[in-house]
Amino acid sequence: MSILLSNKRNFILITSHKCAYTTVLKSNKVHLLLRKRFFKWLYYFLYLSLYRNKTYMLLRNPYERIRSCYFDKVLNCKILPGKSNKFLKLMVSVDGFNFGDDLEKNILILRKVSFEEFVTKMVPFIYNKDPHLSLQYNSISFLKFKTLNINIRWHIKKYYKLDQRNQMNELKELTNINFDIRKNVSPKKNLLWKKKIYDVIEDIYSKDFDYFNFKKTRPF
Repeated sequence: MSILLSNKRNFILITSHKCAYTTVLKSNKVHLLLRKRFFKWLYYFLYLSLYRNKTYMLLRNPYERIRSCYFDKVLNCKILPGKSNKFLKLMVSVDGFNFGDDLEKNILILRKVSFEEFVTKMVPFIYNKDPHLSLQYNSISFLKFKTLNINIRWHIKKYYKLDQRNQMNELKELTNINFDIRKNVSPKKNLLWKKKIYDVIEDIYSKDFDYFNFKKTRPF
């Protein structure tokens, strides 16, 4: 989850990785919030007083989000100079793929992982450890203490779905962000979708489907 604020246009936009995150961040219309605990509380009170009625959330269909993650993080996995790939480290920690200590060899092994293997063998073990696969449902909570049974949620004025053209046009008008300009697009090809793949995605992301009213149409 990322909380992004525009001082100029006075709005807060909540989005997730693999949900136009890079496009939003590189639009230069927003900046990240809540990086430090002190600012988390400070901005919360500012939010209550200034942005309560101008908080929006951008969503993406769970099927398409997992599909995009597979192309970006598996088939097109790469290590940029001077940067570590935390997602890669998580994936190579999954047993059964013969990963070792050789980084280049691990990347070659990873690029051969099928979509079915990624969804059924990797996602269930790492989805709650990395923002690229975390539930979008988790983003509606600003503060959550399970032991105290406290859950303070954002006051979302409206939800916008990435695959709904009319909604995205409206969000573009509100934020002045051009969502038609994609900043992180990976080469794609047709994938073989099987019942077990749908079953795993629908089970793990059941709260996303139910709370945000995504239809389980199995379009691919």
